Formats: sequence, C-alpha cells, structure tokens
Amino acid sequence: MSKNFYNLACFLISIFPILIVSGPFLSDSAVIIIDLIFIYRIFFEKNFEMFRNKYFYFLIFFFSYFSIRSLFADDILFSFKSSFSYIRFIIFIFAVSYFLNSNKKLFSFFSKIFLFTIFIVCIDALFQYIFGFNFLGFEIENPDKLNGLFGDEAVLGSFIVRLTPLLFAVLFYYMNPNKNILIVISILLLIELVTFLSGSRSSLFLMILFVGLMFLTYKNLRKP
Repeated sequence: MSKNFYNLACFLISIFPILIVSGPFLSDSAVIIIDLIFIYRIFFEKNFEMFRNKYFYFLIFFFSYFSIRSLFADDILFSFKSSFSYIRFIIFIFAVSYFLNSNKKLFSFFSKIFLFTIFIVCIDALFQYIFGFNFLGFEIENPDKLNGLFGDEAVLGSFIVRLTPLLFAVLFYYMNPNKNILIVISILLLIELVTFLSGSRSSLFLMILFVGLMFLTYKNLRKP
C-alpha cells in the first residue's frame, strides 16, 4: 500500500503542470494528496532530518508571523483560515524535494511534461490570437486579453511569467545556453510575445524584469 501511495505522489508531481492549467481544483487537490503521502512516509521512515535546515525555519517563521497577524484582523476566522492554508505549500516544497531525491527518474518525467505543457499553452495562445478561438474552442471574450487554455480565467500571463524561471532552469539543466543561444533567444521571444498578448501589465513588467536579468547574466545574449 505504501508503494502505491508513493507511486501516486510521483505521478501527481509529474503531471502537476497539466493540473495547474486545468484549474485550481485539481492542482490544489494534488498538493494536498502529495502532502499527506509525504507526511505519512516521513513518520513511517522516522526521517525528520530534512526539516532541520534554515529554509524550513525561515518559511515556518513567516507562516507563524502571518498566522499571528490574522488574530488582529476584523474577520479573524476568515483571515486565519486564509493564512493557515498556506502551510500546505510549505509542506509541498519539501515533499517535492523528497520525492525528486528518492526517484531519480522523476525529474526527467516532470521536465518533459513541464516543457510540453508550456509549449502547448504558448502555441494555443497564438492560435487563439490569430483565429479567434483556441484548441478547445474557447473564443476571445476581451480583444485586449488572451486567456488561451484557461477559459474565463485571466491568468495566462501570470502562468507564463511565474513559470518562466523554472522553464529556463529546466532547459539549462539539459543544454548549455552559451552553445544554444538561438534556442534561448527564440524561447524568450515566444514567451515575451504570449505575455504581451495576454494583456496583463503586471505580468509584462515581471517578464521585462526577467529578460533584463537574463541579458545581465548571459553575455552571449548581448552580442550583436
């Protein structure tokens, strides 16, 4: 039974990028399931060493800080419920680290699905911009914004820009950016275009900031 739970957690981590696109219900459910399996295995193995580090203490400190502040809010119950729910993300960080370290093939599976998901989201958005509807038949409701696969949720730009650092981290893990500069520039242009078309100003600002950091970090991008 423990092995089945372990495989389930690994499977959910592998397809997590797809679950994010599907909406908050499946992705939040996956987070909770992964957390519970992780906690079960930690207590079963009596392996608490991974919690004895500065990152865990740092996250718990801020979690405690915001939870305590909720006690002074006008609506204490609502505020505390909102703050307390973030504990699942702290556990999720260590859960993913645990399963990645214990399953050497998991990162490869996750990376391929993650890259495929980002690619499909971007191509779908461009398709919707050109033809007025996307692969699932969702039409453009606001001419100034694209939602793509997210339907009526205006989170396309937010999704792209927040996963862009992870996207390049995965890419650079498999390839040398200095030797594949054309691929790096092409991907940068693609995600910049999709972020711009999404109509989210905050996402566009964050993308410009990220691209600026990329130019400062990799000198080959600054070559004429």
